[in-house]
Amino acid sequence: MLFSSGLAAAELQPARLRCEYANNPLGIEAKQPWLSWEFSAAPAGSRGLRQTAYQVLVASSEALLAEGRADLWDSGKVASDATIGIEYAGRKLRSNERCFWTVRTWDQDGKVSDWSKPARWTMGLLDASDPPSPGGFGAAGWQAKWIGVPTNAAQASRFFRDWKRKMPAPADPAPMRVPAGPEVQAWIAATKVNSTYQMPKQFDGVKYSQERLEELQPAPLLRREFAVAAPVKRAVVYLCGLGCYQLRVNGRSVDERVLDPAQTDYDVRAFYTTFDVTELLRAGKNAIGVVLGDGWFRQTLTFTHLKQPAAFGRPGLLLQMEIEYADGRVERVVSDGSWKCSIEGPVVKNAVYAGELYDARREMPGWDAPNFDEKNWAAVEVIPPLTPRVQSQMIAPIRVVETVKPVALTNPKPGVWVFDMGAQLTGHARLHTAAPAGTAITLKFAETLNREGLAHQPESLNMGARAVDMYVCRGGEATWETQFTYHSFRYVQVEGLAGKPALDLLEGRFVTQRLLCARACRTPSTSGPIAPRAKNAAGWAIRCTW
Repeated sequence: MLFSSGLAAAELQPARLRCEYANNPLGIEAKQPWLSWEFSAAPAGSRGLRQTAYQVLVASSEALLAEGRADLWDSGKVASDATIGIEYAGRKLRSNERCFWTVRTWDQDGKVSDWSKPARWTMGLLDASDPPSPGGFGAAGWQAKWIGVPTNAAQASRFFRDWKRKMPAPADPAPMRVPAGPEVQAWIAATKVNSTYQMPKQFDGVKYSQERLEELQPAPLLRREFAVAAPVKRAVVYLCGLGCYQLRVNGRSVDERVLDPAQTDYDVRAFYTTFDVTELLRAGKNAIGVVLGDGWFRQTLTFTHLKQPAAFGRPGLLLQMEIEYADGRVERVVSDGSWKCSIEGPVVKNAVYAGELYDARREMPGWDAPNFDEKNWAAVEVIPPLTPRVQSQMIAPIRVVETVKPVALTNPKPGVWVFDMGAQLTGHARLHTAAPAGTAITLKFAETLNREGLAHQPESLNMGARAVDMYVCRGGEATWETQFTYHSFRYVQVEGLAGKPALDLLEGRFVTQRLLCARACRTPSTSGPIAPRAKNAAGWAIRCTW
């Protein structure tokens, strides 16, 4: 328990503590972070409550904080009504250091509150010149290297065919082999862009064609096994995966972020994210796996120029895991030449705006767990840095925040089924199916329908790229949703099914940031007075813009 103030408690009680405007953030780089707090609900009938002073305590452990021993910073009593932008002014903070803090306040009558519930933050990997945290955690900053799939990885694969690029070669040339098979060609045909569509005036002359879609490559899988020899006190992963990634440890997803890291100007910087993976490690063999999607980093369809590279670079990974044992020792697992990779995973093609092609028959059970057979996997290649600088990502991540069930199903043409989600969404669909192996189910996303009741995908949308996902079944019951794309849609047109689907075949997955303003935004009503519907629709529109 926190130490007692020994004074009568005020009705003004600090709560919802934030550091750098985030709740218990990991991996911040601000060396004098800003602290803030709100207040819990006051008793009924309270009036005129206001803060007149505060005191902040910051300690290096929960135990010290509970004893009131602020070894990092004790602000003392500060006469102020400020509750935001309180700058940390204690000892210089170190790489990966953990900081625990609490605050108490005084009200207009001089009564002091109880100490708030403790909050925390951790520092990121700071400059190599900065001292590490005790025990060597975060010493010397980044020790990892950028790694990627070797350029010749597709040469021996039976899933690929020869292809020669006709466009002027960019800095990141397309491989000589691209995914082969009828499903791939069907997806390309469904998603192909208008070959004469042009960008705004400053990009005049850009032409888009099927070649840009063929240029897209499979999402590579990268893995590394490592041993944990003693009880783990703490384990943290720092990760920058470009264009975007999914991180897995011992067969489990570490986080449900979508299209992470956030988009940046990659000629200047890219974001890395910090994950606490302590609970996922176990004694003995462990494995870490990463899937790399193209994301905004490898935009081959939009925002490109004929005479410029079609992408910022090849997919690549920068990863550093720091493991602190109970006895104080620190070990690191870093991205280097010891990792293995494969391009024969199930994500055959992916594009932020054009969609994703997923072939479940190519899944590799256990690829992200220990003792997986790597005999057909290649050694990764250490590659030049993909961006001049990596910086801790402090903005709210994109996640699935809501699941929406369809409200109607129509059959405008034989074999074509259109699901109406009843609301405009940004995100993707989740598919539930038990179709036979090899069945290719196509999902076409649209905001409106044409006169025939089919999905309307105008050329002006997504710079001419079609928003289409395709799932190739492995046989048996399965649930699937995309990892590396998103769509703006209300309707999903489904093709490739043998018969009439049930309404619960699909669900809409609403993807956005968890913003505070979203608390008041609810699903639009499909009936009732116009004013409430307009209010809900406005809130929904705000949520769809991220």
